[in-house]
Amino acid sequence: MDVDHKFNHPSYATVQFNRMSGGEGTPLFGTPLKDHYTLISLTVRHATRHYRLSEDRIIGEGEIVNLWMSGAQFVELLTTMNIGTGVPATIRFTEKEGPVDFPPDENVEAKLITDGFGEKLHALDEFLLQSYADAEKLLQKRSLSKKDRETLLWIIGKTRQEVRSNWPFVLEQFRGATERVISHAKAEVDSFIQRAIEITGFKALKEKNAARLIDGPREESAEG
Repeated sequence: MDVDHKFNHPSYATVQFNRMSGGEGTPLFGTPLKDHYTLISLTVRHATRHYRLSEDRIIGEGEIVNLWMSGAQFVELLTTMNIGTGVPATIRFTEKEGPVDFPPDENVEAKLITDGFGEKLHALDEFLLQSYADAEKLLQKRSLSKKDRETLLWIIGKTRQEVRSNWPFVLEQFRGATERVISHAKAEVDSFIQRAIEITGFKALKEKNAARLIDGPREESAEG
């Protein structure tokens, strides 16, 4: 009888990716979206090498860490090597800590974008309102002093600076952040559609194979 030889070492590990369904929506760390409906799971396990009957088998035994990612994060992980400090992911299990809770319900980028843009608009409106009131007060005078003229020029110059210098930057930031949200949302939709196609295809194939088992092989016609 051939003996099953087992080999273990602290360096032995297996790595596995799985596609998962997020159900009603899952919060993940480091994405601009609040909920995700398709997920990628990365699991690292300790490994044991089994040698039996002249065959090597590597078996993962005992999780070291389990991470969840969105579809967009997974694509970014595979396509942006050697850049920065890595792609955000959500830790769900560690060997030391055990199961890890979902990230807190923080404001995601999609909400921060709209809130921040609204705050900028409100600040600009307050500034223009105050500038108008100051200018109107000065223009009610019968004669303007040199200081009054300088104040009016400052109000006009400051307003011009806000419109021509500061707001293009705000709009550019808003555009970039919006594009990131759209990109992540598109990746989530693409991942969801791909998963639906896979499930539908597997189901159709399973039903087709089941029908063949019941009906038996069919003879092909001469025309076919």
